[in-house]
This record gives sequence, structure tokens and C-alpha cells, in this order.
Amino acid sequence: MNQRLLFLPLLLVLGCAGQVHLPVPEDLATPEFLVWLEGDSTPPDDPLDSLFAALSWEDIYESSLHEPLPGTYPWAELDWLDVPETARPKVERIARYTLRRRSRYLRTLVERGRPYYAYLIQKLTERNLPVELVYLPMIESAYNPFARSRAGAVGLWQFMPSTARKYGLKVNWWVDDRRDPYRSTLAALDYLEALYGEFGRWDLAIAAYNVGEGKIRRALARTRGKTFWDIERRLPRETRAYVPLFLAMYQIFRFYRDSLGIEDPLLVGLKEEPPRFDSVQVPRPTTLDRLARWAGIPLQTFVRLNPRYRRTPTDPKEKNYWIRLPRGHASRFLTAMASDHSPGKWSVYTVHRVRRGETLSHIARRYATSVRTLMRLNRIRNPRRLRPGQRLVVPPPPVRLVRAHTGTRRSGRKRKIGKPTTVSLKPGTYFVYRVRPGDTLYDLSRVFKVPIRTLMRVNGIRSARRLRAGTTLKIPIQIPQGS
Repeated sequence: MNQRLLFLPLLLVLGCAGQVHLPVPEDLATPEFLVWLEGDSTPPDDPLDSLFAALSWEDIYESSLHEPLPGTYPWAELDWLDVPETARPKVERIARYTLRRRSRYLRTLVERGRPYYAYLIQKLTERNLPVELVYLPMIESAYNPFARSRAGAVGLWQFMPSTARKYGLKVNWWVDDRRDPYRSTLAALDYLEALYGEFGRWDLAIAAYNVGEGKIRRALARTRGKTFWDIERRLPRETRAYVPLFLAMYQIFRFYRDSLGIEDPLLVGLKEEPPRFDSVQVPRPTTLDRLARWAGIPLQTFVRLNPRYRRTPTDPKEKNYWIRLPRGHASRFLTAMASDHSPGKWSVYTVHRVRRGETLSHIARRYATSVRTLMRLNRIRNPRRLRPGQRLVVPPPPVRLVRAHTGTRRSGRKRKIGKPTTVSLKPGTYFVYRVRPGDTLYDLSRVFKVPIRTLMRVNGIRSARRLRAGTTLKIPIQIPQGS
């Protein structure tokens, strides 16, 4: 979908889809490759000559019309196969380049996409869309949910943020639905349906998916063309190669798979069942490690099933959200979630924006946490490499109580109810905080999620400006419902 096309034949830097850290693939669509692609030269004594000579384009088109694939889109309406004779050499050159340079990589690519073929084909069939669109994520992301292009397109379908939000995907600092292969697939099919509805041809819809519908509209208006091939010269060079690349993948997997000893993703998806998961609803924000612990699975497994999360804490504004768990783990998860009564169960993490001159030590002291905790939450390897404007996830205030009291305001009497580790947290409980140099009531209000007026009232403070270091303040504990 991004204009900077991630060419399948050149994608060797994409990481494994199961990794937690984000691989950042580079756009290797070099000008030299594009110039060669649009030329008319063929390497002498090419060993692939015999393979391509076995089937002419007419043979491919006729075979496509009559090959039985149950429950698929009508073959006669696959207009992308209606390729003019002058454009066919370009498709063949891409196929040759792929087979000559990256034939081994095709096998890796097929295996990487295996978890998604059946689900994608099921959704395509439900919407009566061409099942051949299963080849599209190959040239978009090489079926890597964590793929990111230089232009900022992310995920299996390489959505840009604006387009993703337009089609219902949530993209912010905490979550990125573009990385969720199932959510993003539904959004991508919505987008492709809209493009086909506007242009009436799949070759134009696929080109618009890459370059955007605006440029396709302008190219059609200027040329008065009707097909992709009519407006090809009006499009960016990367897009001129995009539709031929899709056709090359179609040609390779549909008609040369047996000679190459590779599987066709389309046939794999038709004969396999979509993966099955348990889905459960979580009422409040918490952390990924806690969710994984409730489910009894490793954190890596949880992230692989829920790749939308970008941070260890979940979105603090997101409530009643759904997560995926391995089949059979829902009951255990719900039981563990209901029986967990720890004070930090529904912890709401905050975001701190680094100011000039600040260090991790300063920030850790300000929020009553440790440097190690900040480094772990924010995946920081070198604590000295902080830059102004950088955002850091900050944990909630420590649950440990310095001295806990409870009592009535009428009498003003205070009764010690036990050691910090054995205190029963009830409404009206508070703990004591010793003011440090530089602290303000505004800072304490943000950190402990207590209004400034409440802090002033509980502590008998008349002026918020008169806060001295060493003073002890009573901080009321806010107990969430259901903890």
C-alpha cells in the first residue's frame, strides 16, 4: 500500500513474524532494478527458458478460466489476466528475476504465511472476492505482521496510519492494529472492496492499493484510459512494477510450483482450517505480563497472538477490550483474573515526556520507581541516551505503604491498623509520602492520581506553593471497584 514498494524478490531483511522486537525492513526497490525491469533484455542462455517455454500466456489464461477451485471468485472476471501482449515480457522478467535470485526464499515465504492463508481465503470467499488476493501480502510485507517500511506503512497489509484509521484500525502510542493480522485483514478487504467498487477493475484496484486512489483517478482522467495498462506511464515507477509483480507471483505459484517444488498458498489455504483461538474480554487496563500470567502462557506466546500491543502496559484509556488466547485457556484466564486481588491488578500507567537535562535517575526519583524498571518498561539499553521530547512509560505509584491509617474525620483520631505488608486496603486508607526537593503538589497529583484540592484538604495545606522538602503528606489511596 505504501508508494515505496517492498519488492518480494529483494526482501531478505524481514524478521520472523513471531519476534517480539520490531524488525525494520529497508525498501530495496533500487533504481537499477526498476530500470532493468522496464528494459527488454534477457540474460543469454537463461536456464529458465525451458520452464517458461512450457506455458504460453494464452495457456495460462485458458488454464485459469477452466481450473476448478471450489467456492472461489468467477475466473472469467479476473480482469488482471487481460494483459496486453506488449506488457507480458515485464511480468515474465519479474518472474525470472524472482526464480533466479530468490527461489529458496519462496519456500521460506510460503511457510511464514501459512498461519494466515486459511483465514484470509475464508474471508475472501465470504465476501465473494478473488481468492488470488492471497498473493498480495507477499509483495506488501512478505507475510510479516511486524514489517515496517521507510514510509511508515506497517503490518501484513502495509497500512499507512491515516488509511488504517479510516477503516477502523486503532493506531496510537499504546496499540497498533495494523500489526494484528486478523483485524488488519478485515480492514484491507474493506479497502479493496471500496477500490473495486470505485474503479470496477481489479488491476486498477490493486494499483490504487499501492499508490492511492487519488493518483489513479487523476491518471484515468488525463488519459481517458480504462485499464491499468492504459495509465501505466502516468504512475510512479514503483507502482508500474506493482501489478506486474502481483501477476508474477500468481504465475509462479499457480503454474510453476510443481517444477520448483514449492506449495501454492492458495491451495494450502483452501484445504486447511483457519486457526482457532479463545477470545476473552478484559474490563480494565493492566499489563501484558499479568495477562499472560493469568492465561498460564509465556509472554512471547501472548504477544504473538496479540501483536497489536506496542507497550508492556495496555492502553490506559481502553476498557472492555478483547484479547486472544490459545484454545482452551479462557476458563483458566477468567478464574485467575477474578481471584487476583493484588492492589496493582488494574494499574494505570502514565506517560512522561523527557525534558532537556533530565536523566533516568531524576525521573525514577520523581515517580518513586527505579531506573531498572524504567529501562525494562521502555526497552532502554543505554540509560544515558535520552533525548528531549522522548516519551517514557511510567509505572503507577508503589503499592508498599509507609504507614497506613484509617479513621473518621469528625474525631480526627487515627488508628494504626498493621504493618504495610499486611494492611487491608479499604476506602479511607492513606499512606505517608515524604516530600523531596523539587516536588510540587501538581506533580504529586499526577503521579498518585489524587486531585490537588484533596491533597490540600487532607493535609491542611492553605497554599499550594508552600511545600517544603522533608514534609510528610498523607496520600489517599484510590481503590478501584472490583479489586
